[in-house]
Amino acid sequence: GKRAGAEARAGEERAEAEAEAAAEKAAEKAEEERLYAERRAEAEARRAAQAALEEERRRAEIERRSALRRRAEDDLASLTARADDLRTRADRVAGRIGWAGGTTRALPAAASSAASASTGAVGSALVRLGEFDLAVAASQVRDRPESSTELVRIAAGGL
Repeated sequence: GKRAGAEARAGEERAEAEAEAAAEKAAEKAEEERLYAERRAEAEARRAAQAALEEERRRAEIERRSALRRRAEDDLASLTARADDLRTRADRVAGRIGWAGGTTRALPAAASSAASASTGAVGSALVRLGEFDLAVAASQVRDRPESSTELVRIAAGGL
C-alpha cells in the first residue's frame, strides 16, 4: 500500500512540475508576444509621426509657394501699371518735343515676369529723370530695345 501511495504522490508531483513548466512556458510566450506587440506599436507610432511631419512640411511648402505666387502676381500687376504709366508719360513728352518715334519700343511691354522685372528696374530709374531727360534717354535706345541696362545707366547719370 505504501508503494502505491508513493507512486501516486510521485505522479502528482510530476504532473505539478509539468503543469508548472507549461505555465512558465506559456508566461514566457505571452511576454514575448507582449514585447513584440509593443515594438510593433512603437514602430507604427513612429511611422505615423513621420507621416504627420511630412504632411505638415508638404502643407507648409504649398503655403509658402502660394504666398510667393501671390506676391509675384501683385508685383507683376504693380510693375505693369507702372510701366504703362511711364509709357504714357514718355509718349506725352516725346510728343511735346516733336519726336515722332513714340517710346513703346524703348520701354519693353510687361508680357512676362522677366520683362516686368526689367521694366520695373528701368521704370523706377526713369521716374527720377526729368521729362526732357526721359525723352532723350528713350530716343537713345529706341533702336536697341534689348538695351534696358543702357536706360538704367543713362538714368543713373551716365548721359
